Amino acid sequence: MNRRIDSKIFVWELGIDGVPINTGIWKSNAALSQRQLSMRDKELPNTHERVLRERKTQRLLKVTSIIERPYVMPKRSLDGAVEYEGFCVDLLDKLAENLNFDYKLYIVKDGKYGEPINGTAEWSGMIGEILRGSADMAVAPITVTARRLEVVDFTDPFLQLGISMLMRQPDRATSSSLTSFLWPLSGSVWMYSAFATIGTALSVIIVSLLSPAESARQFNITNSIWYLVCILLRAGSGYNCESVSNRVISTVWWSFTLVLIAQYTANFAAVLTVNRKSMPFNSFEELGNQTEYTFGSILGGSTMQFFKYSRLETFQRIWTRMQNITPSVFVHTNSEGVQRVLKEKYVFLMESASLEYQLTQNCNLTRVGTVVLGSNGYSIALPKGSRWREKLTRQILDFNEKGVMMMLKSTWWKKTPQMEDCGEPVEERSSLGMEKVSGLFVLLGFGLCVSLLAAICEKIFFTITIMRSCQRRQCKQSSNK
Repeated sequence: MNRRIDSKIFVWELGIDGVPINTGIWKSNAALSQRQLSMRDKELPNTHERVLRERKTQRLLKVTSIIERPYVMPKRSLDGAVEYEGFCVDLLDKLAENLNFDYKLYIVKDGKYGEPINGTAEWSGMIGEILRGSADMAVAPITVTARRLEVVDFTDPFLQLGISMLMRQPDRATSSSLTSFLWPLSGSVWMYSAFATIGTALSVIIVSLLSPAESARQFNITNSIWYLVCILLRAGSGYNCESVSNRVISTVWWSFTLVLIAQYTANFAAVLTVNRKSMPFNSFEELGNQTEYTFGSILGGSTMQFFKYSRLETFQRIWTRMQNITPSVFVHTNSEGVQRVLKEKYVFLMESASLEYQLTQNCNLTRVGTVVLGSNGYSIALPKGSRWREKLTRQILDFNEKGVMMMLKSTWWKKTPQMEDCGEPVEERSSLGMEKVSGLFVLLGFGLCVSLLAAICEKIFFTITIMRSCQRRQCKQSSNK
């Protein structure tokens, strides 16, 4: 029986594209009694082994992020290793579970979000990590801007936001004085009420002079004012009106004072039983005009870039102020900005989503006004042309539709136990202005005009009656002669 010695057998494989590939060789050496199989299927392209390894490797994504509460926060595990938790970590876990990938999370070394370095093509922060190929994606509270979009791709936002102002709660004044009882009505209302009292008293005097049914001696200036004051206080004055015109005045004055006293009483409790709190400014325009507070944002962040490149005069003025203030008003993290707010007269311009979180953590913080600048969002950053962009975008949209994002937000945006002891915010109460009671004065003026017209009619009627009476007497006297 013949045996084959010193043979070579080539191993071929049908590649994934259907083309045969020589992936190895089998050798035998009879003299040395050696048999050897050499395979290269792991190194050659388009082989099944190479493709499987590549797919397995591609499923492990390097994710860069930044330490920022409540998005990514470090914690120690039981074995002493550093792990991370937070909104973005939970979001990554759910994305990995639904899209079947693994990830390795690490924190960006320079602690920055990303901006061009000295105007060059090189970027810092998480954007720079993606451009250098050190990371496959950046999952953090990173905002989409026009300059960032030129160099990397972004998914659809997973959190919607704008720019708001964070400041320390102003001291609530509890001052009081001898004139505290005047606070429910504004100065203009008190002034017009005094004029209305004098005007009504003069109307009573004029009507008493015109109307034949009234005694001008009884309703002089002092008695008329006393009569109106007694109506105001719901007390008897000892004077009774006989004419229709004066009764019209009395009725209108009674209605006027009834409603005015009711509004005074209602606003009395609102103004005097609460701590009066006033904000030094309530808009970005007022912020730019005042000098008591300094203001700033994260250095190199999207908020800074918003004011830096804005063409609106108000925002350009704010940016100029931020640039020229010494020491610098820019901070590196939200936590640093919050600490400056608590320790200084400093207003931190920040994204509204992060601001809402800070309000749940400290009673001494408040949002300035209700205006939110812009409409932006936090998104996941990826290299240009990444095959993961569409998958991640669809999954984020699905999470938004199913309420997963709201569930994650409610998990991390919750009040601390210390916040439960905070008092409810008190709304600022203001004095009742003239614009709220102007209708009363119109009613009073209309009533006085009607009463004067009635007095004139009474005078005319009385005069005609006297003239007719005189004519009758003259006729009787002439007939007697």
